[in-house]
Amino acid sequence: MLIKSSTSSASLSLIVLICVIIINYNILDNYNNSDGKTKAFYDAVVFSKFSFKYYLLIFSIVSLILIRVGFRNNEKILSLRLSIILVIISTVSIFFSFWKLFI
Repeated sequence: MLIKSSTSSASLSLIVLICVIIINYNILDNYNNSDGKTKAFYDAVVFSKFSFKYYLLIFSIVSLILIRVGFRNNEKILSLRLSIILVIISTVSIFFSFWKLFI
């Protein structure tokens, strides 16, 4: 039996969200262990060291494609809506640096 595309999309979005949380925790840990001069220009450090987090957008796009396939296959609307919400949350969390909230 094949896995429904909405379930695959939700799973992929959760994996992206977990990866973003781990990356933001590592950014926060590096910030707390840096000195004052580094903290002043830490956005440049984050962009140079942690720019790989933007590759997670590929998985978000794949998740959106899976949602589109789910609409074509007439899957349950509740699971598709949940998948859409998870994709939006995971995509926004890639661009939003929520590690700054814990300083």
